[in-house]
Amino acid sequence: IRQIAGLAAGALRLARDSVYSAIRDSFLAAARDSALRAELGISVRPGVKEPLEGYLLPESYRVAFDETPRALVQHMARQLLAVWDTSADRKAAELGLSRHQVLTLASIIEGEARVPSERRTIAGVYFNRIRKRMPLQADPTVIYAIQLDDDKPIRRVLFRHLTVRSPYNTYLVPGLPPGPINNPGRASILAALEPARHGFYFFVARPDGHHMFSRSAGEHADSVAVARVLRAQFEAERDSISRAISPQEAAGRS
Repeated sequence: IRQIAGLAAGALRLARDSVYSAIRDSFLAAARDSALRAELGISVRPGVKEPLEGYLLPESYRVAFDETPRALVQHMARQLLAVWDTSADRKAAELGLSRHQVLTLASIIEGEARVPSERRTIAGVYFNRIRKRMPLQADPTVIYAIQLDDDKPIRRVLFRHLTVRSPYNTYLVPGLPPGPINNPGRASILAALEPARHGFYFFVARPDGHHMFSRSAGEHADSVAVARVLRAQFEAERDSISRAISPQEAAGRS
């Protein structure tokens, strides 16, 4: 939601920082307004840090030049509610999940998937883990937990990050986090409502964005070892290419 607030303010192309900050703050204030949530019929569980996180559909919007941040929040939330129809309620009920839980799961899928065709497979992994009462151990939840207090980007989740004390850290807290960790798009919401049926419980990313899926901890350990080799090769090739490019070429490309 903080990123969306920045995009909303920046889209007005206002150069003065004070105006940009005012619009961004106004957007966040609207997103945190309990009266607005009541108007939209959205209720969230205690412990959620950003109450409308997950409820603002990320799409392109055409707005009036004098659109207020509050009106934009209303419009984005209503778009999400329009996507969530009676068939979504039925599918969620069949999974034994509430709308809020589906959106939370969809946000994790959104954070993990780099290849669209893998969304439902990733959804199936997490749904399998939920049914087995296994910790989700989803890296995007750790990143979100940290960035609630520190907006600095995290390029890679390290072991020290896994110990952060937060209800959003799915390495320490079982089950789904209190709420969504981003605002998932239509594809991730559909994947969460229709998870693929399979026997996978683990996955690890390759440098190209695809994932290797495993059925057991032993298989997963092998996949992690392969992913590390691939990542090391990828980084070595990238560094080699970077060193081969002269400063003048780099300046021209930028």
